[in-house]
Amino acid sequence: MATPSASQPPLLRALGGSRLPALDGLRAVAVGVVMVYHFGINAVPGDLGVSAFFVLSGFLITWLLLKEHRATGGMSLRQFYTRRVLRIFPAYYAFIALTYAGDHVRGQAWPPGLAPSALVYLVNYFNALNGHPTTSIAHAWSLGIEEQFYLLWPLLLLVLLRGGVARVARALAVMVVAVVAWRCVLLFGLHVDRAYLYNAFDTRFDNLAVGCILATIAAAPRFQGIAGQLAIRCTCGTNGD
Repeated sequence: MATPSASQPPLLRALGGSRLPALDGLRAVAVGVVMVYHFGINAVPGDLGVSAFFVLSGFLITWLLLKEHRATGGMSLRQFYTRRVLRIFPAYYAFIALTYAGDHVRGQAWPPGLAPSALVYLVNYFNALNGHPTTSIAHAWSLGIEEQFYLLWPLLLLVLLRGGVARVARALAVMVVAVVAWRCVLLFGLHVDRAYLYNAFDTRFDNLAVGCILATIAAAPRFQGIAGQLAIRCTCGTNGD
């Protein structure tokens, strides 16, 4: 991956590396919020941490795909999916196998449908359709949403980019509104169990889409210019000028 150039706008330089330490820090905060909530401190909004994690994921994946598109004029879906598989699949399937074996040794057999759902990253829909039962892998619902995002979003982004980045941003804004409206229909019109609203990809995609929108905004030259001016002013203020 190319090294950020000194001639680039400050925002592009900050986001131009292969690692984004600032996002790692925000991700750690989001995970920390969830962990504190699960330790029994209910005053801490655990779902807010999950939503923040989704926003960060949407931003990072979209930013990396847009950066590749700017540099090469296209996106290698093969390379993208290969990286995702190598990064996630080994640890995930090792966890599933060990958890499955451990539960059966303890006599805590998994309910019907859970194992197949886990194998294809559909724990979120197993939870959604079964009232979010307490299982040893119930928390894998969020990873299921991530994997569904990884599978679908690059394909859709390629199509949307034919109309330019502005078209991507507009389409994402429409999707956010559509998902919010869909949640309202499910909750107030169809009276669907809240477990579905919490776990399903179709009711949580707006979290990811917000991050995607932020990535398209950050990629816009006009926004980069504004960010550069703000950085200069902040630096001057810090130096007392």
